[in-house]
Parts: sequence; structure tokens; C-alpha cells
Amino acid sequence: MTPPNLPIKQYKNYLLYLIIYILTVFILFLLLQHVGIYQIADEIKKSNPVYICYSFILSIIFVILSGFKLKLFIGMMGHNIKTSRCIKLIFATYPLNIIIPSKGGDFLKSWSLRDILPLSHGIGIVILERLIDIFILCLLTLISSIVIRQLKISIASFSLILSMFLFIYFIYKLPFKEYNKKNLIQKILKTGYPLKCLFKDKKYLIGIFSISLIIWLGSILQVYLLYLSIGQPVPVLYSFTAVPIAIFIGFMPVTIAGMGTRDLALVYLFSAYADNASSVTVGLYLSLLRYWMLALIGLPFIKALKVRG
Repeated sequence: MTPPNLPIKQYKNYLLYLIIYILTVFILFLLLQHVGIYQIADEIKKSNPVYICYSFILSIIFVILSGFKLKLFIGMMGHNIKTSRCIKLIFATYPLNIIIPSKGGDFLKSWSLRDILPLSHGIGIVILERLIDIFILCLLTLISSIVIRQLKISIASFSLILSMFLFIYFIYKLPFKEYNKKNLIQKILKTGYPLKCLFKDKKYLIGIFSISLIIWLGSILQVYLLYLSIGQPVPVLYSFTAVPIAIFIGFMPVTIAGMGTRDLALVYLFSAYADNASSVTVGLYLSLLRYWMLALIGLPFIKALKVRG
């Protein structure tokens, strides 16, 4: 029985979020139980604060770069926006991303940009950005897995890249502007319009892909630095294969901000080079520096999500 005065759809959303929160806590609890909280405490005590500071600085840089990337996305569609507003919007999504699964708070950028873009185009930008992220992560995994001769990972990465190429080609060929009826199909098709714009001007295509590549290369460096901070150096080349996979798993809408699932992936992928306590500690540091600290910084910027004018 649903609570009084609460719409069924809204009730179902709250129930879904509650399940995800419980699942996140449950996975983290199992990890801590398996590894031992005292072992993790020991890892934290011996951590090198210099490497942790470097890692946090990288997180701030990622936000700033993401702001420039958002400006390019909007610019490629023929609209102007201040870089400062873009950066504020990126910061504003972080408090929401620790509440909504799989960085779902990013979609609220679309809502706040309705004074510049149609909502469908804003949603399309978020989806396109996620596709580019996945493509780059798969590409990095493919290249590094070939170098270290991990055939199964190479085949899986290549298959996913090929599937994305086919999907992008299909979307690109759709005649978005020819749909004039205001119905659900038109709204769905309009979300693919930013993809059409991306290939119209090479400077935007190169700029967006370059920034995304820098961010994800920096993310691999960030994980590498966190392993160094606890005295567990891992192979650089192997990190280029394992970290993108762990990040990709963290994208799945199963837990809050990828916590738990990303940690499990790190434990499994780095088991040959670091003990479980070290990998869990790195996962916790990553959640703290990449999400929770940025969420605290982003709290004053939430008002930037308000639609202007």
C-alpha cells in the first residue's frame, strides 16, 4: 500500500533509490567484512598525504575541464554560454550524483539549460557525453590490452567499440529535423540531434574528444597515485587496461556513485599486484576524492541548476 498523497510513480522512484542505497551499503559492508576494517585502517595510516593531495587536485582539474567540454557541446549547437556557468553546473551536479545512481544528476544540467537549449537536446548532450566516455575507455583498454597481450580483453573491447560505431552511425543517419510532430517519437529522436552536430565542425569534435581523453588519462593516473600513496605501486601499462574497466563497471546504475561495484572491480583486477585491503582503500579514497569532496564543494553551486530568465 502506497503512502497517502504520494503519486505511485514517485513512490516507485523512492523505492528504487532505497533499494540502491541498501545495495550500496550491503556491498561495502561485505567488502569491509571480507578485508577487515583494521587492515583498511592500517592502510590509511601509512598513506602518503602528498600523493593524496595530487589526486584531489586532479579531481578539481577534471571538473574545470568538464566545464570547458560542456561549453564546447553547447557551442557546437550554435549557442553561447559562459565558461564560469558551465563549471558551476558541473560542480552543482556532484551533490546530486551521490544521491542519484550512475551519475544521474548530470541530467539535471539539461533542465537548467532550457533557457539556451530544448530539453531534448540537453538530454542528448548528456547521453552523447556518456557514449564518448565509454568509447574512450574501451579504446584505452583495447590499446593497453594489446600491448600487455590480454587477448580476451582485447576482443571484448574491440567488439564493444564496433557495436558503438554501428549504433552511432545509425543515429547519425536519422533525419532529426524532419520530425515535426510533437509526440514521444519526435522527442526521443531529438535527443540524438547533438550527435549530428558533433560531426559538422571538426574543431568541436577534436576539442571534445581531446578533453575527454585527458580526463580519463588523468583518472588512470589518479588511481595509480592512490596505489602509490599506500605503498603499493602497480604496473603503469596494466593500469591502462584495468582502471577503465573498473570505471566502466562503476557507471552501471547499481550503486551510488559506483561505490562498492568499482571497489570490487579494483580488488579483482589488481589482485595480482596489490592485496585486497589496498585495493579497497584505493576505492574508498577514489570515492572520497572524486565524489564526496566535490559534492561538498558543489553544495553552494546547486542554485546554478535553476533555469534562467
